[in-house]
Amino acid sequence: MRKNFLYIFMIFLLVGVLIYVENSKKKPIDWRISFSNRDKIPYGSFLLYELLGDVFVGQKVEKTSQTVYQQAIATPLVGENINYLFVSELFNPTREDTRMLFDFVENGGNVFIAAEMFEGDFGTKLALRTASHISFNGRDSIQLNFTSKSLKAQKNYLYKNNSVNHYFVDFDRTKTAILATNQHNEPVYMSIKFGKGHFWVSSSPIAFTNYNIVSRNNAEFVAKSWSFLPNQHTLWDEYYKYSKYDPVAQKESSLLRVIKSKEAIDWAFNVLVITILLLIFFMAKRKQRPIPIINAPKNTTLEFADTIGVLYFQNKDHKNLALKKINFLFTYIRTKLSININEPNLDYVEKVAQKAAKTQEEVKKLFLLIQQIQQYAQISDNQLISLNAQIKAFKK
Repeated sequence: MRKNFLYIFMIFLLVGVLIYVENSKKKPIDWRISFSNRDKIPYGSFLLYELLGDVFVGQKVEKTSQTVYQQAIATPLVGENINYLFVSELFNPTREDTRMLFDFVENGGNVFIAAEMFEGDFGTKLALRTASHISFNGRDSIQLNFTSKSLKAQKNYLYKNNSVNHYFVDFDRTKTAILATNQHNEPVYMSIKFGKGHFWVSSSPIAFTNYNIVSRNNAEFVAKSWSFLPNQHTLWDEYYKYSKYDPVAQKESSLLRVIKSKEAIDWAFNVLVITILLLIFFMAKRKQRPIPIINAPKNTTLEFADTIGVLYFQNKDHKNLALKKINFLFTYIRTKLSININEPNLDYVEKVAQKAAKTQEEVKKLFLLIQQIQQYAQISDNQLISLNAQIKAFKK
């Protein structure tokens, strides 16, 4: 009994020391990008959500944590009476959500979307594509301003280097009005007419976060951006924010995500886990049952990849297979070489060659082949084999 009491005392003593050390620490600034209206961190949207009431005066403003499809089922979206606002790093709703969103706008709805990238069916239907400037000079700043004389500020709105560096490169110019540009005269905010309504799209979501709203006069940029929308019932999206790469698995309720969202709860949870582990360690019996030998599962990833590759090759779907290989190559360049590239840009040849330990001629030859394949509707066996060989040589 005395021995158990000693163990318990040591555990409580250790927990007390950990709590004291943690409370003595200076809390670092949380620079996570969340865009959530609950977060007061620099890149949260607490202030932006509070600003909604000042922009849409006297109108109902409500938050929704559902998909567009679920929202339309729960509360029918009457296009002419609702604004729908999205702020996210990546906007890539499902096919069903995209269809519902387009129906909403076609019937007179107004949808505002601030995102660095527009992908999936949504990006394809509006023919939207973005690119970005990357500067290694920390003193540089990004400058934005409106194109309209009535809204254009005397001094450009300034933002931290590489924070709002995305801009639109592809869009339907017959249906699009450019509303704001950066210092290079590249569009960063546009209006797209669709049916009776409009899509209002911005490539600068970071401009709509807490940090930038309180910086200089940048809150004015937000207010002016929303001044194009009618003063009416407004929905604020909280669904399309968490996952950048898996829109299907987004926003499933998670106990751990709730725990991690609050520092105090997170700390209490960690202490609880440590305490339980220490109790198990000290109280466990020395004797254990024999542990059966379990053979490790066989890794069939390579066989699966070979099977899928053969399937594409036998179906003569060479272009599709080539595009997948190209996407994997760009992912490899971004993750392994730390070069943010989304297309075979010849401006990056020198940098890619240097980091990959290849000659500039090899990289340039590979990029030119990729550009040719992307332009063709179909490609031959030899072109696919050549692409595969060059990509393998590049990764060696």
